Amino acid sequence: MLPSFFGLNTVTRALMAQQEAVDVVNQNISNASTPGYSEQTAVITATDPYTTPAFDRPGLSGQLGTGVVVSKVNRMQDELLNAQIRNGTQAMGQAQTMDDLYNQIQSIYNDPSNIAINSSATSFFNSVHDLSNNPESTAARTAMEQQGEGLASAISTRYQQLTSLQSDMNTKVEGIVGDVNSTIQQIAALNGQISEVTGLGDNANDLMDKRDTLVDHLSSLVDTRDVKNLDGTDTIQLNGRFLVNKDQAYTLSTLPNANSTATVKPVDVFWTQDLNQFQIVHPGYDPISGKNITTGQPLPSTATPPQSVQQTLITTGTLAGTMQIRDQVIQDTLLPQLNELADSFTNTQVLS
Repeated sequence: MLPSFFGLNTVTRALMAQQEAVDVVNQNISNASTPGYSEQTAVITATDPYTTPAFDRPGLSGQLGTGVVVSKVNRMQDELLNAQIRNGTQAMGQAQTMDDLYNQIQSIYNDPSNIAINSSATSFFNSVHDLSNNPESTAARTAMEQQGEGLASAISTRYQQLTSLQSDMNTKVEGIVGDVNSTIQQIAALNGQISEVTGLGDNANDLMDKRDTLVDHLSSLVDTRDVKNLDGTDTIQLNGRFLVNKDQAYTLSTLPNANSTATVKPVDVFWTQDLNQFQIVHPGYDPISGKNITTGQPLPSTATPPQSVQQTLITTGTLAGTMQIRDQVIQDTLLPQLNELADSFTNTQVLS
């Protein structure tokens, strides 16, 4: 014999399941313009039938359905597509940063055009030509001297502007590293919350959306690899080392490189864990050069490793683009070219 209100219970379950499905639709509509929100769908499945096989089961002609229930709320995401997008975001972040910095460099060389190096050099050599045609002219001599001073000033000004831009890039590197650290700490905290929710059998869809938005932002800053774990957490690596491992974040640090011969010492990026380990093993020593901060003496070859700390390997993203322009373009290319240009004038005694 069927239990009392068997049919009413079946209908009630159906109404409750449909109401929950409508609530999911309402959530989708409410967040249609929310950045990072993923569409959700209610999965409706049949509940267990009545009765189950047992020795004392009622004598019925067969099992009867007991209605439906929302078994889970799916989050519509394509992880393969997400990985491809993040790879593109890394390259785009680097390209956009480099384009912006190249535009700043171009403005240093070309604006204002009347005191640009090319314009100053043209005016100077025109004055040399005028003086060669009239070597006894005091006015021609004065004009050549003034144009020479203008050319020297143009070269010196560009040098100062480029080194000033390098200093700005050091500040930018520190800002990006701070952004990376803040982002991975938020991701690690969300991983902990997601793990708790999924451990209870619930869907942490909204928390995952927040985390994926942060992972997308992180991928624009540095090169990352995101691995999905069975417990719903993310593991994020930076060139083989953990940035985030479940609810643990592994931060980066910056230090000026005192070993550099550059006028503006570059701010380099290191793993905070490596710096802390070095300072524990070798207190009072510089982690980059391995020299005593007070005496300048290097660590003996028999000292306990590590004897110095290696820079963090960063190959793409906004951080890589900034460091590439600062080090490879300005320090290794443009500044030596200006020095070579100034030396060529000096060595040939043109300015004199």
